[in-house]
Amino acid sequence: HNRIHMYILGAIILFSSTVILVMVPNMIGAIYFGVSNAIGNPFFINPFSIIMMNAISDYSSNENINARMIMKELALDIGRVLGMSLILMFSFLLKEPLSLQVAVIISSSFTLILVFYARSYHYHRDQMIHLKKV
Repeated sequence: HNRIHMYILGAIILFSSTVILVMVPNMIGAIYFGVSNAIGNPFFINPFSIIMMNAISDYSSNENINARMIMKELALDIGRVLGMSLILMFSFLLKEPLSLQVAVIISSSFTLILVFYARSYHYHRDQMIHLKKV
């Protein structure tokens, strides 16, 4: 239960760090980005890893775990490529600096979307575990 709260906190901090950096492109924005990124990463990455490994371990007895790991890495890499493609697309469609601001805000919002998905997944996973015990 605590990991979801830390995950939400980390996502909010990381979202704010990138948004502030692109909206306030000066030394203050850079300092805020550096500090908040350093603080927010452990709150986001550690729960993400735990949730991801729990999800993979749920299927380890029935399926090939190597395929799950490959699909996890593939999904992460596709997300990175799509994020960069989004930035390039907006750079062609909008003028500077608006293109970067819009693209970064949209790309950064996926941390918040991922949190809501993980929260929903964990709720359903906990319900299934509780039903198996009963």
